[in-house]
Amino acid sequence: MEYIVTFLQYIIYFWIIGEFFNSFFDEKRELSMVFRICIWCILFFLNFYFLNWIGAKYLLNFILQTAFMGCACYALYHASVLKIALLTFLWNIVAALIEVIVYIILQGMHYPQEVFYLTGSIISKMLLIALLTYISRIFVKGSFSKLPVKYWSFMMSIPLISSLIIYLIFEADNKNGNTHVNSMFAAVLLLLVNICIFHIYQQMSRYIELERAHIIYEQQIQNTLKQIQGNEHSLKTLKREYHDFKNKIIYIQNLAQKNDCTEIMKYIHEYLHIAEPFVPVVNTGNGVLDSLINYKLNYATNQHIVFKTHFEIPENLPFDNDALCIIIGNGLDNAIEAVSKNADNSKKYIELSIFYKKSCLCIIIQNPYDQALAYNEKHHIISTKKDIGNHGIGLSSIQMALEKFHGNMYINAEQSIFTLKMLMYDNKC
Repeated sequence: MEYIVTFLQYIIYFWIIGEFFNSFFDEKRELSMVFRICIWCILFFLNFYFLNWIGAKYLLNFILQTAFMGCACYALYHASVLKIALLTFLWNIVAALIEVIVYIILQGMHYPQEVFYLTGSIISKMLLIALLTYISRIFVKGSFSKLPVKYWSFMMSIPLISSLIIYLIFEADNKNGNTHVNSMFAAVLLLLVNICIFHIYQQMSRYIELERAHIIYEQQIQNTLKQIQGNEHSLKTLKREYHDFKNKIIYIQNLAQKNDCTEIMKYIHEYLHIAEPFVPVVNTGNGVLDSLINYKLNYATNQHIVFKTHFEIPENLPFDNDALCIIIGNGLDNAIEAVSKNADNSKKYIELSIFYKKSCLCIIIQNPYDQALAYNEKHHIISTKKDIGNHGIGLSSIQMALEKFHGNMYINAEQSIFTLKMLMYDNKC
């Protein structure tokens, strides 16, 4: 009977672990059910049989349990090793502190020895479930990002020091025959501190992500401005060449009269080379938009992508040029990348529409797509590239730029057509 009760306790314990994993990590959905079951069975065997077989004492038992739990998490969920190590260690120290508090309370109540451990185990797991419910409601797993090593080391040191403190105080009370009052106060205090670490980790992650997004945002602005400057230079060069076109024709006529075909071909080749880098197609009257859109259009054309446009905008818009460049540039970059992956040539097109009515600017980018879209836990579209840290920033940069003008972004993906709609409002709206 005791064996069955212990077995059931482990089943509940592993259910709690699974819920903890699901609260903080994204599951590897590509794994088969057989593989998942095998991992959980191995974890169960290591905790239920192996630790009992080696007779590990409390501290060693805690370290091994944390290591086994971290390995299982790494096998079943998408996350960095550092993030898994920190959160699993933090969760285990919180669970251990709850067990210590319950143990001391029951001991102080002189609870019957025959049901002491069973009662303590049940109460501990109920408290863990309550804490897990709180954590899953308060925290969003996507808000816990990868920390730099120096921040990770600081965060990791807190549960590590907590485990050493409670262990030393508890052992000291046992040796001195004390009533564990010191251990009780220390455990409660350390429990609160370690629960607060979840809050600190979340806030630190948000700050780091915000800083990272701002850095990339500024870089994109600089890159876009360089593109525009380069386009304007090419356009000026092209206009100058067109202005001198008559003189060039006269020169070619002179060469033709001399039957100097070699020099004629050389001269024509040089002239075409000058005009080649930039061929303006879009002419909205807005210089910044013309430069940016023409640049993207020429790039898309080189990728054999059909570019369809429709504009109803004035020459001057009441919005910052850098914001417009970020919004339209990132939107077109994402569309070009998606369309370039389409195998069917009939699906290689992009539609760009920009309207300005009643002090509101509406930008719509549509493109077909073949690849399956990837979503995070917030159901936001994310990059499918392996290096997610350096990709998937386009939509977030667009959102940041839109926020300057209290704008909104709407995404729709139906029938293999991806639609990105963005609204911007000026101060009169």
